[in-house]
Amino acid sequence: MDRKIIIANRFDGLGERLIALLNAMYLSDMCQADFKFIWNAMDETNPNVAGEHIIFPSVPRKELFFNEKFIEKHFFENYKEEYFDHILWWHKNNNIKEIIKALFYEKPIIQCNLAIPIGNYFKDIKNEEYREKIKKYWNSISFSEEIKEAIKYANQISEELHEYSVLHIRGGDIVYRSDLLYLLTSIALPVHLAIEIIKMHKKKIIIMGNDIELNSSLKDKFNNGNVFISGDFLSNKKFNPTQKAIFDIIVMSKSKKIYFSGHSGFSNLAYLIGCCNPVYIYEFYSTEKKYSIISNNMKNYQFNHYHQSFSCMYLYIYGKELNLPLDIQLKNIKLAMQLRKDAFIYKVLFIDILLQAEKYTEAQDYLLKLNNNDILLYLKDLLYEAHGVKGDFVYYFAFTNYFKINNIQNYPLLLYIAYFIAYNLIKTNNKVIERDMNIFLHNYSLNYDVIEKYDFLYEKKQDILNVLSRYFFINLKNNFLGVIMTRIYIQNYLSYRLGQVMIANSKNMLKMILIPLHLFIVFLAYKQEKKSIKLELIKRYINKEELIKQKQLLVYQLGEALIRAHKNWYKGGYFKLIFDIIKIKKEFKNKGK
Repeated sequence: MDRKIIIANRFDGLGERLIALLNAMYLSDMCQADFKFIWNAMDETNPNVAGEHIIFPSVPRKELFFNEKFIEKHFFENYKEEYFDHILWWHKNNNIKEIIKALFYEKPIIQCNLAIPIGNYFKDIKNEEYREKIKKYWNSISFSEEIKEAIKYANQISEELHEYSVLHIRGGDIVYRSDLLYLLTSIALPVHLAIEIIKMHKKKIIIMGNDIELNSSLKDKFNNGNVFISGDFLSNKKFNPTQKAIFDIIVMSKSKKIYFSGHSGFSNLAYLIGCCNPVYIYEFYSTEKKYSIISNNMKNYQFNHYHQSFSCMYLYIYGKELNLPLDIQLKNIKLAMQLRKDAFIYKVLFIDILLQAEKYTEAQDYLLKLNNNDILLYLKDLLYEAHGVKGDFVYYFAFTNYFKINNIQNYPLLLYIAYFIAYNLIKTNNKVIERDMNIFLHNYSLNYDVIEKYDFLYEKKQDILNVLSRYFFINLKNNFLGVIMTRIYIQNYLSYRLGQVMIANSKNMLKMILIPLHLFIVFLAYKQEKKSIKLELIKRYINKEELIKQKQLLVYQLGEALIRAHKNWYKGGYFKLIFDIIKIKKEFKNKGK
């Protein structure tokens, strides 16, 4: 393959997918490569999660979105690479043109799944120039007739409205699901924070978002003649979900300002292809102010229990950032738990706060009240992996608090959960908190009775035992061996041997008189052994931390002082030795050694 290709490959929502496509066009142009894309239809609509008022992410078949010529020219048929390559993400603040040039030496096709504005992401891309080109690429895309109809109508409405702002409240499915509540808090926007934007805005503002019921409710609460929702302009149109999405994106792009989270692909796309000014709400207010706004608005404005509990999540996050007392953090999470009994992530965070507060008995008692099925749901959320990526645990910050429980053997269920966390970290080769895990396993070893006791993970019990036993033997047993070998190794040092003689013969006057003779004998023996004894095998197992620790011992320090004195005998080294010994012994006495 002679030509180099940059291929856009995203499989998630429409906003993220189109941003990646536009970025691939930009980078292809920059690097004189061919632009290609892959595409699959998707629809995450789930009536069991929420009612018809929620618009779930969906993407139509490529034939319904692009016209035939665009597909024929740019669609990559039968692309075989299943691996989702993140390599371009790794080079933030580098020159992306040079990076891509180097990558092309290795392979002819580079994946682009960058679903963010990259105007300030790479060193050699200027934001103004980048945005201008993205607009040009957007206008060059040949869309299907349905999409062109939605774009045309959106442009017409934008002209009629003339000057307006848009508040984009990304929520909907995120708020109503139970697995994404924490993971996507940077993308979503809690209604009790969004309210503040509506309250302060005096001119025309359109509320957009994928919760139709919420949008209507906000319009009713704050309607002063200048508050609109997207549906106000679509009553006479029979648009399908994709056409409605494109309508919203174009209307947003034509606004004077977009108020949004800053991490939603939907509103980021609008920002990129338009001339609007972005207002990143999470940056607009300080953490302290955000906490205060949400807290006050929750008292004054009531929504359904999904939105109320979701706002509690932000109180928890901001409370944590502000280092608020743990009892306040507990209060916020308890309220969320009462509102959403189905969302086990709140239980995970509740237990995490109890562990931080060292309320181990309360934490274990709470978990013991859960039935086996609920415990499984708890563990599923505790070990939730971001976007299904193995080992990419979202709540690893909570893992450490299990590993650091004092006297955890007194709390067998907590001990079991700590073992299960360790098991999953080992299985996925996750080393983020390996040190804490190893210290935990080192201190408490393997309690087979505890692992055997709980049967809610019966089918994994044997594998848990096998994985932990094997890891313990290979890694931690070697640590014990390293400590032993290091002690053997240090005891062969001349300093250590001389120190032993000095301490052993300092008990009475007669032995003290014979110290020089004993030291001379030890020295001769050391020289002889140094020629014959090979310590290479022992050196393989040396534990550096233990070596440093051993060298701080009194016996070693005394020997070192004697060797220094001998080397400097002509400078009064032996005279100085008396004072060195007094100083060393005094220091060790003060340390309690």
